[in-house]
Amino acid sequence: MTTIDKNQLLDAAQRAAKNSYVDYSHEPKGAALLADNGKVYVAACVENAAWGAAICAEASALAAAVADGQRKFKMLAVANGRFPCGTCLQSLREFELKLEIITRTADGTVTARTLEQLLPNSFGPSHVPH
Repeated sequence: MTTIDKNQLLDAAQRAAKNSYVDYSHEPKGAALLADNGKVYVAACVENAAWGAAICAEASALAAAVADGQRKFKMLAVANGRFPCGTCLQSLREFELKLEIITRTADGTVTARTLEQLLPNSFGPSHVPH
C-alpha cells in the first residue's frame, strides 16, 4: 500500500473538479476521499436543472467507497477552497466523526478542519437506538 500526502490528495480533488458538470453554478467541485486502507475515491459535482437531483462530489466519492466495501476513512480533500455542504457532512458523519477535511484555495492556502469542527453537536449512529 502506498501512502498519499495531503497535496497529492488535494491534487486529485482538483483534477476531478475539472470534470464537474456545473452548467448552473459554474463553480466546479471535486473531492478525493482517502480510505483507511490507503485507497482514494475521487468524484466530481454533477448538477441538475432540478436542484434536488444534483450530486455533490463528496457524496459521490463516499458512495463509491461504500460500494467498494470501505467503512473507515482518514481524510477528505475538496477542491477550490470550499468545504462540504451540511448534507454531505452528515453523510460522512455516519462513518467517521474525526475525519480530517482539507481544502486548498487558488493561491495555495491549505485549510484543515475535522468533521466534528464543521458539524458540532452532530447526530450519529450512537444516537439511534439499536
